[in-house]
Amino acid sequence: GGDSSNKGCVAGGITAVTSGKIQNCTVKGRVLGYDSYVGYGKAGGIAGHAYSTAAISDCINYAEVLCWDSGSGQGTAGGIVGYLYGTVKDCSNRGVINGYDRGNNNNAGGIVGWASGTAEQKAVISRCFNMAYFSGSGIVDYISKGYVEVKNCYNAGEISGNGYTRL
Repeated sequence: GGDSSNKGCVAGGITAVTSGKIQNCTVKGRVLGYDSYVGYGKAGGIAGHAYSTAAISDCINYAEVLCWDSGSGQGTAGGIVGYLYGTVKDCSNRGVINGYDRGNNNNAGGIVGWASGTAEQKAVISRCFNMAYFSGSGIVDYISKGYVEVKNCYNAGEISGNGYTRL
């Protein structure tokens, strides 16, 4: 485990962006994402951004994940995936997670920072758990458009956030 950082927009411990399968991975160290442009900074212990065809399974993150967006977007961080359209199953997070934007809003989830899907292709998070501290909300910090399925997941980590808990 070492440090993985990206001063563009997306950072991940295994890959910044994926549309394929990632299985049986372990990440240690630090994952740092920083975006100073218009857009959204994304960082995840395994992947920063996972497209609808992505399938991530049986992975463990021990790395600290930090995402900061000083532009006009938001920094989104997740223990496994920062921004999810695909599937995450049988994964766990044990690394500290923090995501911030210019207004110091917390945009971090124990497993996923932001999840979104479509009527044809839901984003799915199943059989996952978080054991680490994070500054944000639950297993998923933000669910967009309602086409997200979260099942058989739990959080045992300490949560700190300013605002409200979403899930």
